[in-house]
Amino acid sequence: MYTLAPSDLEAGFEREVVIAHRRGSVRASGRQFLMAFAIPHFFYHLTTAYGILRNQGVRLTMGDFLGNWGER
Repeated sequence: MYTLAPSDLEAGFEREVVIAHRRGSVRASGRQFLMAFAIPHFFYHLTTAYGILRNQGVRLTMGDFLGNWGER
């Protein structure tokens, strides 16, 4: 099992992240990358997969998407 020390997490927030692409590159701190790119990117794909599955007849409920928050 892998453990992460709080100091390692904090160091990652301050680390510079560079995303290179054909039009140049984007630089951000680890914290900016997490909040402005990684988390929204994850939820975009999660929501899209949820919508596709529902469209194809898979019986999903709000609880399948939101966990305990959707059961109330």
